[in-house]
Amino acid sequence: MSNNRPLHPDRIRTVERPFAWIPCRMLNNGTIASMSAGERQLYLLLSLAADRRGISFYGDQRILRTLGWTHEDLAPARTALVERDLLAFDGTTYQLLPLPPDGTSVVMAVNKPAQRIPAAKTKKLTSNDDLYPRESMPESVRETLRKLFGQNAF
Repeated sequence: MSNNRPLHPDRIRTVERPFAWIPCRMLNNGTIASMSAGERQLYLLLSLAADRRGISFYGDQRILRTLGWTHEDLAPARTALVERDLLAFDGTTYQLLPLPPDGTSVVMAVNKPAQRIPAAKTKKLTSNDDLYPRESMPESVRETLRKLFGQNAF
């Protein structure tokens, strides 16, 4: 936890409902850095517009309107996310898929299929305490995690 004071102590973020997430591992293992701007935009939008199973509430027309894109913008971003195995798409429904559990990054070279590359800096966590130390986790986050996962471990 940072020792820096908030610039706006009257405006501290809290977890809101509905809750959406982007796995932090995507930042640490190089997946985000290897994505194009379009892939990142589409992934973010689908993350915000998805239920807890990763199924998006948005279809193509709403994605195009929201991002200000054309079909020519959407197709390559969608194809790249599918090739990275981060997204499933059946022609109408979008589902974000979980990251591989083995700590690898899903990196794709231009015009080549995605390949899994070991993440050199990814630390394997041994417990929830490593990820969420109790002393630094606000009560609202713990409560949200308890409700989502039905566990008292948080």
